[in-house]
Amino acid sequence: MRRILGAAAAFVLGGVPALAATDVMAGFYGNTVVVTGDAFQAHVHYRANHTLDVSGTASGQAFSTTGSWKIDDKGQICRSFKKTPPATPNPLCSEATAHKVGDTWTATAPTGSSRNLALVAGIQ
Repeated sequence: MRRILGAAAAFVLGGVPALAATDVMAGFYGNTVVVTGDAFQAHVHYRANHTLDVSGTASGQAFSTTGSWKIDDKGQICRSFKKTPPATPNPLCSEATAHKVGDTWTATAPTGSSRNLALVAGIQ
């Protein structure tokens, strides 16, 4: 019986790293996405429990909100906000791509303008 339970535990625990390795958002947890663009700056924090928070400025006006995120059946990350940030659709969906601390990339904002993103260490 011990052997069966031991084998079952090894199987279950052995699967955990594989699941973590396939989590496209794993590099974001505990870190900050800094988003900058024309008259726009925000800090976004994603959590493994599928919650997020955002704070920043848009056209000189401060904003902050919380919400949730999910990966949809198209492989996109979709964010739903309790209070929608300025000039942002709700939900906001975009391609889900894995990143690690130190990565920088660009994205097109819903307004059509370009935004620069950087994944930085820690909660900032």
